[in-house]
Amino acid sequence: MVLRRRGRVADIDPYALMFNELITHYKANGQPEDIEILQQCLYLKCACPLSQPLFEGEKPNFKRRILGSYARQWGWSRKQILHLDNQQDWTFSERVQLSRRVHSFLLKCYRRISKELSDHQQVMDEKDMTVLGRRLSTYYAKKEDKIEFLRRAFDESLYCNKITIAMRQLKNGDEVWSAYAGDLLSKSGIIDEAQKISQAPSAIALMVWLVSSKIIDTSSKVYLDYNYGEVSELDLNDLLKHLCKYFPPVRVSSLPRNDLLAPERITACFAIVNFPTLRQKATVEDVAVIYKTSWGETFLKFGNDVLDTLWYDLQEVSPKPVCYVMVPRGNQQSRILGEFLESNDLNFNVLY
Repeated sequence: MVLRRRGRVADIDPYALMFNELITHYKANGQPEDIEILQQCLYLKCACPLSQPLFEGEKPNFKRRILGSYARQWGWSRKQILHLDNQQDWTFSERVQLSRRVHSFLLKCYRRISKELSDHQQVMDEKDMTVLGRRLSTYYAKKEDKIEFLRRAFDESLYCNKITIAMRQLKNGDEVWSAYAGDLLSKSGIIDEAQKISQAPSAIALMVWLVSSKIIDTSSKVYLDYNYGEVSELDLNDLLKHLCKYFPPVRVSSLPRNDLLAPERITACFAIVNFPTLRQKATVEDVAVIYKTSWGETFLKFGNDVLDTLWYDLQEVSPKPVCYVMVPRGNQQSRILGEFLESNDLNFNVLY
């Protein structure tokens, strides 16, 4: 971008010149929403809030002059700028919407590039293509029982230091567990749907997704919207602790190349026993199994027979996956653990 002062060239910014070329290209070939997301992302990444006035006597720096010129050129109102400058005040759904728009744009770019490359001689090594394909599959592919990745634009934008978990029961008896950003219990118990993060058919499924999506970690405080059934706030925080330590979020770009070139295998398994059942029960009633693979995928399955169906992947491979088991706190914890361990041949590490 070229800024002029009294008829002479003052500054030339090569990055802005490149961005101008990009916008010119999308004006000719893209869609209006593509141009809008490019403009917003540039503004947000520059982290130069134009809504904050300069101090008396302070002169705008180079970045502010460029962004101010852009905002004026794009026809942005002060209200629009104020909204972008205060992401901390956005509802969770607004933040997720931005992330989805960014990922939608990137996927369109990838598909277009793939189509154009398919008409030319292969320029990438076959192994490189395999690694790239498996990274994309890990991140985007939908599979039965797979924990999906949350499409996020900026790592820090969706993190919550406080969340509220609520459960409601449908007429058919099914449960729906929902997570909301913030401590809603201190707000007269009013549930703000605009702060809804996600929902799942079980507390375990919801917590696994929240951790894998980097929305919460061990520094986050989890509040339960009044105690529903047997699951307590303490149970949720215990589960959070174990998930963060043994099943932390996966960075797909950091997955080892050799692992992606080899057949997929289970690397860790976590059985959660009797999480939703009556704490007075002294026998194994409910089993949920979480396992992760060498390709960075995480799966969650329910049923007392899950470990039996996974026997080969857990026993007949080398190196063997590390296995963990957890039973919620209660008077019958030791008895339930004993029954579970006796009925399984695997070597489990007990988590408390």
